[in-house]
Amino acid sequence: MKIEKQKRNDLLEREEILLLIESKTTPSKEEIKEELSKKLKKEKQNIVINKIDQKFGSNKFDVDIFVYDSYEGLKKYNKIPKKTKAKLENPDAQSETAEQS
Repeated sequence: MKIEKQKRNDLLEREEILLLIESKTTPSKEEIKEELSKKLKKEKQNIVINKIDQKFGSNKFDVDIFVYDSYEGLKKYNKIPKKTKAKLENPDAQSETAEQS
């Protein structure tokens, strides 16, 4: 994992990072978050992976990432889809619907 570009955005309270990863298979978002949190010494919950891009036939992946200073900043500036937001705010509702089925 190599950091290609790292830019600080003080207005949105985050760092914008472009990673280059060489791997035979597409790395999972959890794997990337785990490695990046160790490397930058930031919490995993403050890391948002926007996209994992691969050129056809290549084993190199470009990963676009935002690392927020705090979880409050992430909630304030990052757009979260309504379904995901509902799951995050009420994890018990998801288990209740599974039990009813």
